[in-house]
Amino acid sequence: MLEGIFNKIDLPCFIYDLQKVRGQVSKLKNSNLDNLTIFYAMKANPLPEILRVLKEQNLGVETTSRGEMERALLTGFEPEEMLVTGPGKIDSTLNYAISNGVGHIIVESVNEARRLNRLAKDYKTKQPILVRVSPTNAVRGEDLKEGFALFGGKPVKYGIDEENLEEKLLEIMNLSNLNFEGFHVFAASGISDHRLLISHVDEIFNLIKNLEKYFPKLKVIDFGGGFGYSHDDTYEFDINSYFSSLNDLTQNYNFGEKKLFLELGTYIAASCGTYLTEIVDVKKSRGENFLIVNGGIHHLLRPSLVSNHSVQIYDSSGELIHESEDSEVNIVGNLCHPLDTLSRDVKIPLGIEKLENLIGGKVAIFNCGAYGANFSVGNFGLNPESKIYYLDDKGNLGLSNSDSIINGGRYK
Repeated sequence: MLEGIFNKIDLPCFIYDLQKVRGQVSKLKNSNLDNLTIFYAMKANPLPEILRVLKEQNLGVETTSRGEMERALLTGFEPEEMLVTGPGKIDSTLNYAISNGVGHIIVESVNEARRLNRLAKDYKTKQPILVRVSPTNAVRGEDLKEGFALFGGKPVKYGIDEENLEEKLLEIMNLSNLNFEGFHVFAASGISDHRLLISHVDEIFNLIKNLEKYFPKLKVIDFGGGFGYSHDDTYEFDINSYFSSLNDLTQNYNFGEKKLFLELGTYIAASCGTYLTEIVDVKKSRGENFLIVNGGIHHLLRPSLVSNHSVQIYDSSGELIHESEDSEVNIVGNLCHPLDTLSRDVKIPLGIEKLENLIGGKVAIFNCGAYGANFSVGNFGLNPESKIYYLDDKGNLGLSNSDSIINGGRYK
């Protein structure tokens, strides 16, 4: 796949394939729900080239900071196509959102609602909001693979506890410069089994149906995302079955007239990214083999925290290794920190006696498009940053200007 590209790039680097982004979005077009709006969770990957593709595909964008809002606006998104989420939003974030007329701000607490109301009053406007709810129930299922419950029945910083919602919501609805339009309820991430995720959406819809007895004019239901994505290519989320079940739920709850919001980051971006670097040393320690590369968690942190990604090894000339024997290795970075691991116990098609020949060879770590270059400990050791390239729709290689788009000016 990558043969022939190594002489065109500087290592270490990330390469983002924009055609793969389009491919993931095309799967989302099969929802058959006219009232569903899909928002890209920009925190997954804020690369301008990716944002432009998603804007062309008519997605909205979910942002969590002034910086993300600025970049979204500069890459073509309209303010009304944006959500602003996250706990503990600071006043500069809220001011920027109000002054630019973003579509919805998702309120996480009564205190935040009071601050937002005061700021909206200064602008003489009525800001549309959704209220985030921390549900009583978490996602069911013991084996979530890469998935995990963000919250749900646990003490958390996100949203208002379902048990206290009615009392707190009455106070929020009495704030004269806020326009309450609906709820945001989301309690899971990276769920591989669509049935578990749909059962969670069912619980969300049931909660909203009960709340409608007291708040009958709800317009919007934001039920987050949570689509699983296999970074090691061991499964594929059944998106068609998910959308079929979601369609059924929408009809069963008579929610066809409501606006449904779905937020996705990893599912859209993960497949497009590859991290490439060079092997600088090979060693054996107490029975385990280590490939030490020029790179590490200052470029790519996620594998050390969560799980392995798919990996391929190339020789020094850039040719793919594919011999018949296997060796088990750990791929680690060259930082002075024990967390600096890129892949654990991975099998590569090369005999143990030949591992030393890999010095000067190349490593490709796939499915790094989400929480890759933007999710790292970049200042550790003051090592150089990785270069960031992209492949356009024609397969042409370009160097991203991901920083200059912000440093070159402000939107407003």
